[in-house]
Order: sequence, then structure tokens, then C-alpha cells
Amino acid sequence: MPGRTNTLHYLIYGLLLATLVALVVWLETTIPGLRRRLLMENGLTENISAAGYGFAMLLLVLLHRQFNRFPHILLILLFFGLRELDCHNRFTTMPITQSEFYITPGVPFWEKIIAIAFILIFLYCLLRIIIDHCRHFLAGIKHGNPGMVGIGISLVLLLPPS
Repeated sequence: MPGRTNTLHYLIYGLLLATLVALVVWLETTIPGLRRRLLMENGLTENISAAGYGFAMLLLVLLHRQFNRFPHILLILLFFGLRELDCHNRFTTMPITQSEFYITPGVPFWEKIIAIAFILIFLYCLLRIIIDHCRHFLAGIKHGNPGMVGIGISLVLLLPPS
């Protein structure tokens, strides 16, 4: 029975990929004003993405019901959702990912401390994910586990274009 489940998962991945490709082609050939409205800052796509992170957090909590087992994953999803909503720009003088933020005298000291704390928490969560899940993830990829393959594809798609 696992072979049939794997086939279904890969069929779903294929359908999702085909849908994404069709969406990209449609956006490239559609009315320029519609494309701009869909993809603009604070537009529909950005808000749906943030809602998607919230939905992923909800699923993780509802499916696993163990809040203390995956807090680092929940925090990463929360950070991604807040980033998608541009919270890092709304509450700071300038983006916290720029080195100028930390050396400019015009940025309040408390703002720098909070930014550093957020970055350290984020890095801790990433490190926890790597330490706790890397071996299982790589074994799943090796055995063709559809869930792990899907996560791997998602991670590759997160990489910036060259």
C-alpha cells in the first residue's frame, strides 16, 4: 500500500507544479494592470502568503497537538508570516537586515537590541531544525518519501535565483 500512497502524493505534487506553471504563464500574458495589482506590495498574493503561514501553524498545532515538541518550527513560520506582512519595516527605523541599521546613530538603542534578539531567535530556530530533523530528512529523501521530497522541493524553490 505505501507505493500507492507515494504515487498519489507525487500526482498531487505534479498537479500543484502544473498549476504554478499555468499561473506564471497566465500572469505573463494577462493584462499588465491586473498582474501589478496581484503582485504589488501589500497586495492579494502577499496577504494570502501570510495567511498560508498562519494556516501551516494551525495545521502543525492541530495535527501534532504537542506544542513543546515543535516550537522552533512554529516560530519560523511566525517569522515568515510577519516578514511577509513587512512587520520588520513597520516597527523599525530601517530594515534590520541592513548593516546600516546597527551602526547608524539615528536608530534607537532599544530597537537594535530587539532586532538582534529576533535575529538570534530566528538563527536558533534554524539551527534546531537542522540538528533535530536533518538526519530524518536526508533518510526520507534517500528512500523517496513523498513528504520529504516535497519539503526538499520547497527548500530548493526558496533559494534565490542565480
